[in-house]
Amino acid sequence: GDRLKVLPLKERYSCTASPLREALFSLQESGWLDFEDNKGFSIKKIQKDQLWDLKKTCLEIEYLMLSKSIDIGSPEWESGVISSLHHLSKKEDTEQAVAYHEWSPLNYAFHHSLVAGCHSEALIEIWERLANRLSYFVFLSFKNHQESFLVNHKEHSEIAQAAINKDKDK
Repeated sequence: GDRLKVLPLKERYSCTASPLREALFSLQESGWLDFEDNKGFSIKKIQKDQLWDLKKTCLEIEYLMLSKSIDIGSPEWESGVISSLHHLSKKEDTEQAVAYHEWSPLNYAFHHSLVAGCHSEALIEIWERLANRLSYFVFLSFKNHQESFLVNHKEHSEIAQAAINKDKDK
């Protein structure tokens, strides 16, 4: 719940108060910020149970989309999955800790490639909003506790292989 001060934000983004407030209210409406009269904006706090609910919901939607992607899956979709897995492997296929801010965009791109084959703009939009929100809160937790972590590339490889092999049971 850190407070956001308008003056430093105006200076940082070289803008006036009006468009800045409009952007902050938009972020508040989207669930990224809180707003209180006479106190202003603050970064939204999330409780552990809310984070788990967000993760579970995101995974359930992702599973639905992946299932549809597997059913519809074109050769272009398959090559997108293989390509994004390859880029992700450059960070994951090591025995060294990975910085979250370097790994996260590659992980997002991989998961996006998996679900993109579902051909549903509405589902993709919902998933993107939830996945971005989840990633944001996870990023905040890493920033406060640890910068790097160990990852296991095997799981992502197995998911990609099962998807391409049209094996929904894995």
